[in-house]
Amino acid sequence: ILEQSLRFAFKALNNQAEYEALLVGLRLAWEIGGSRLECWTDSKVVAEQRMRDTFEEVQVKHTPKEHNERADQLARLASSTRKPGQLRTTLHLDLEAPSVVNTECLAVEESSRTWITDMVDHLEHGKVSTDPLATRKLRTQAARYTIVGGELYRRGFSVPLLKCVDTEQADYILREMHEDICGFHSGGRTLAAKVLRAGYYWPTLRDDCLKFVKHCISCQRHGNLIHASVEKLHGISSPWPFAMWGMDILGPFPIAKGQCKFLLVAVDYFTKWVEAEPLANITAANVQKFLWKNIITRFGTPYALVTDNANKVILGELRKRLGDAKGAWAEELLEVLWAYRCTPQSTTKETLFRITYDTDAMIPVEVGGPSFR
Repeated sequence: ILEQSLRFAFKALNNQAEYEALLVGLRLAWEIGGSRLECWTDSKVVAEQRMRDTFEEVQVKHTPKEHNERADQLARLASSTRKPGQLRTTLHLDLEAPSVVNTECLAVEESSRTWITDMVDHLEHGKVSTDPLATRKLRTQAARYTIVGGELYRRGFSVPLLKCVDTEQADYILREMHEDICGFHSGGRTLAAKVLRAGYYWPTLRDDCLKFVKHCISCQRHGNLIHASVEKLHGISSPWPFAMWGMDILGPFPIAKGQCKFLLVAVDYFTKWVEAEPLANITAANVQKFLWKNIITRFGTPYALVTDNANKVILGELRKRLGDAKGAWAEELLEVLWAYRCTPQSTTKETLFRITYDTDAMIPVEVGGPSFR
């Protein structure tokens, strides 16, 4: 009778350990010249597999664990440490690597033809459609496009060149700009304007933005039902940027990290730039510290401060982002402020960042899919 114990030098799951033990036993039987084998195992998964035709006959039978005491003793023997000079009649084997090497399987899909493919073929090779109307439409639109560095771009108005993207890239851009770090859960038209300002284009841009917002659960759940008619624009009461600020205290909110439950908000009347900071308690010292750190040292001493007058948009955005995790509002505040500053406003058609610094901020989506800008 030959007994053999195994020690694995690699991580193995339970089923993998059962397979390895069976394969090692088969190799041992083959080395000593065995041709007819009867294998007993307590794994039903192993017992139901079919063996290769290396032997004349191989029967793998299942035995309950309570009848497999000798195998359990061998398993404990393999896991124990062998003392120097100790002799055993049991064959002991250290298995350094799995018997079956995992192979990588890649899901390769053929690239389907898109509107970008047709336009590039026409610009580079002069290919046209067999349909005269489609050919005429393609030639008319081709004057607005150009190829730079192997990429298709559309000539824009506010942006010199807009990078053309396909459906998959468009979905990534919409998710990044609407939901992720720089996302503000804005409306469809604002989202489309934000995509164009970032330097991206595809033919169904505006319709896709409207559909994307309609399917956003957070936007539909926390969106405001506005029934009031549009009001005419008023003259700006602030004489220059950062001269007049409106301040307000919002809350109390659910207790967040640092025992914060209030939000101190300040909005510039001229640029609509927003500064906010969570506070645990509202005291004169905390308000003075906020003014010094967030306003005076960054934008100068304001000409006037108007209290009880701040932007309530931040509250709506916090509700959309947090969902049921209301206690995380303090951690989400910086992302909300960043998204609000990088979103074009419906009145000025410009972002707060551009009005303040005369340039648009680079948003994370431009890192994942670089545009011409």
